[in-house]
Amino acid sequence: MKNECKIVQDLLPSYIENINSAETNEFIEEHFSNCEECRKKYRLMNENLRIESKVTKDEVKYMKKFNNRFKILLTVLMIIAIIFVIIISRKAIILNYLMEKTEKAQNMNNYYVNCLVYEKDKVLRMKGYKKEEASLSTLEMNYGKEYKKYTFYTNQKEKLYIEEGKGRVKVDSNEGTGIYTGIYSLKGDILTSMDYLRYLFFSHISTVNLEGKKCYLIKIDNRELFMDAETGMRVKFIDNNLNLTIDESYEFGTVSNELVQKPDLEAYSVKEE
Repeated sequence: MKNECKIVQDLLPSYIENINSAETNEFIEEHFSNCEECRKKYRLMNENLRIESKVTKDEVKYMKKFNNRFKILLTVLMIIAIIFVIIISRKAIILNYLMEKTEKAQNMNNYYVNCLVYEKDKVLRMKGYKKEEASLSTLEMNYGKEYKKYTFYTNQKEKLYIEEGKGRVKVDSNEGTGIYTGIYSLKGDILTSMDYLRYLFFSHISTVNLEGKKCYLIKIDNRELFMDAETGMRVKFIDNNLNLTIDESYEFGTVSNELVQKPDLEAYSVKEE
């Protein structure tokens, strides 16, 4: 009998899974009718297998749900990565375009620059004429009722600085190098690879219309740069931290010799050596 119990108990897993032959199942069931111990083992094993089966099904269900969520997350991350690459690529194209556009202008030897600067209660107007080696720049400053004008002339041989204000004129041949009205280029801000990466990753670039011109608006460090989309030149600059606004315009190839002539000192009634 004990040998028969051992045989039956060895066959219980296949009996529960219903993979035995009909004769074997008949043998096991006949043994059950006479052996309480084997019946208990069968019930216990059957219960355990059902529990294990339920756990396995739950695990499979959980893994399917996890895999589905992981696929969704992966898809979302891929979409975000693609959008990020598109945005960065667009900014790189625009930045490179603007720098290349103004590179030619910076190498020109004939241009006119006009800048209006608004800083709090100050208004400054800068004009610059450049033709070959000669240049003539002026800076007019209004501080409420106070007015000053600075003129700086230079060529290959000499330079001249004139300061007007408060009823007097100062003429010098050594000062005035701070008066500069050259052409602004985005390269002036993007000097190193780190500067380029800062613009690439931390600036926001959009397309706007400014006084009938299509411009790229670059926002970075609480500053706003309006760049002419056709010429690459800066036409407006706003620094919100300094409460500073600059309006700029340029002309190329229009400066004549008369516009860059040395100022006639006899025109000034008061001189200070």
